[in-house]
Amino acid sequence: MPRILLTDDQPQYNAEWLERCLTEEGHAVRIATDAEQALTLARAWKPDLILMDIRMAPIDGLEAIRQLKADEALRAIPVIGLSSYAATEDETKARAAGADDYERKPVRDLDRFLAKIQAHLTKRASHE
Repeated sequence: MPRILLTDDQPQYNAEWLERCLTEEGHAVRIATDAEQALTLARAWKPDLILMDIRMAPIDGLEAIRQLKADEALRAIPVIGLSSYAATEDETKARAAGADDYERKPVRDLDRFLAKIQAHLTKRASHE
C-alpha cells in the first residue's frame, strides 16, 4: 500500500477531502499540519510521495522541500507542491526548491491529479 504524506496548514479546506479520496484509491495517508511536523513524519514514516502545501508558517513548504531534498535518506521521495494561490511564480518557486511537480488547490480534476500521483509512485517504485 503506497504511503502518502499530505501537508496542509488548513486541512479542513482541502486535505481531509483529499485524504478520503486517496484512501479510497488504496493509499495509506497521514496529514501533517505544518512543515516541521511534515519533516518529522517524513523521517519516521518514509512515505512514497509527499504532497506539500507551499504557503505555510512559520516554515513554509518551500523550505521544507529544500530540507527534504537535502536529506540523503529523503531526497528520492517525490514531492508535489500545492498552492491555492493563482500566482504563476508559486510553481516556479516550488520547482526551484526541488518539487517534482505542482498542483493548484483545490484540486478541480481529481482523475487527472490521481493519475499524476500514480505516475510519480510508479516512477519511484521503478527506481527502488
